[in-house]
Amino acid sequence: MFALYKLIVRGSVVTALLLLTVGCGSNGENAPDEGVSPSRDAVESPDDTAGDTVEEVAEEAAVTTGETASEAIADSAPPDIDSGTVYALNTPIEYRDTLGIDGVVSITGMREFTGEGMFEQPADGTTWLAVMVEIENNGDRDYIVTFQEMQLVDAEGNYYRQDLQAASVLDTDLEPVAVGDRKAGEIAFEVPETAEIEKLVYDPSNGACDEEGSILAESYPCESLPIVVELK
Repeated sequence: MFALYKLIVRGSVVTALLLLTVGCGSNGENAPDEGVSPSRDAVESPDDTAGDTVEEVAEEAAVTTGETASEAIADSAPPDIDSGTVYALNTPIEYRDTLGIDGVVSITGMREFTGEGMFEQPADGTTWLAVMVEIENNGDRDYIVTFQEMQLVDAEGNYYRQDLQAASVLDTDLEPVAVGDRKAGEIAFEVPETAEIEKLVYDPSNGACDEEGSILAESYPCESLPIVVELK
């Protein structure tokens, strides 16, 4: 699923190195240009934004994602986990909707990981986590867990979306599961080192169930969404 993202992320790293080399060679004082976006290390960690408003956090996120502040705010809206069904690790979870998806999902564990090169490491103060997922597809079309359908939640109630750079390092991405097939894979996240991750939230409706008057919500079993898995 993340093969294209891997090429984009790694290509971006190579381009950044080339630009850095050219910039240093053309400026003897190595003075930074005005208007250049801050590096990944210069962006505040999630812990640094604890006292910020939603708008301030969104604007800071826009520095690295290219999103507008309003888009970042909309994307950050978490699912209502109190309305979902809670499961334990390694529990087979049956899921079926009217869009052709019918399968059994199991969250089997979570682990820390890093890459091999200096650019395949989590940012300072953070760690990369891989959540292990197994899916058995009993439906009539590929079972795909799309980006951002799964999020992690820590003990403080903070939500963490999937991370593209971390995913680019994984060799065990969760790929689409063909009809009649069974497959295991992992989904990557970046979280603060101090975060105590407690739950995984899986919302195949991508928030449609929480939208008042949403026609799309009629296609999903909203009475049992989101699916919440206790990771501890």
